Amino acid sequence: MKATAHLLLAALVATSAQPCAALDFRLKSLAVADLDGATTDFYFNDSGKRVFYRPPPSWQLEQSADRFVMRPPEPMSGEVTIEIGKSADDLAPPGTNDRAALEGYETLACALLAKDAKNAKVFESVTGLFGGRELPVTRIAVSYDLGGQERCATFCFVLYKPDEVLRITIKSLEQDYSPVHGTALHSLEAFTPEP
Repeated sequence: MKATAHLLLAALVATSAQPCAALDFRLKSLAVADLDGATTDFYFNDSGKRVFYRPPPSWQLEQSADRFVMRPPEPMSGEVTIEIGKSADDLAPPGTNDRAALEGYETLACALLAKDAKNAKVFESVTGLFGGRELPVTRIAVSYDLGGQERCATFCFVLYKPDEVLRITIKSLEQDYSPVHGTALHSLEAFTPEP
């Protein structure tokens, strides 16, 4: 049984990290005129379609074709990473609201923590809708110790396309968790792919 669980876990971690080339996480800007004047919209390119997203102001950004990373301004400590990968065959699609599906994502979230993480405890496990297009999401929050410091991480697994899952990881020290988590999730509500 334990060997089977380890094989399943290895398959889940490997499958969730397979990149998908279509979504490019290098943020672009678009000038837009509305009744209030000119504004700027920001977006990622997905095979010629735009995925609109506005990062929190004053956060540091790291952009590449395969991942997008944000960090809050000091003195807060944290990091938000957005990546995309193929759907795992061994997991129910994100947003599936049953105990077995949630347990699969809880196992995956704990496996995605740093190898030296200790005392991992899931303190939130929910499904819902994500972003402007209301994509199905499973969100798992975990507390853990790393390097003698208490930390928290939230993993959002978003069904982006039938065979692609966005993985959004929000990590911080425990004392910074509420502002980092709240600001990140608030900004992600505007994550909107064009139809």
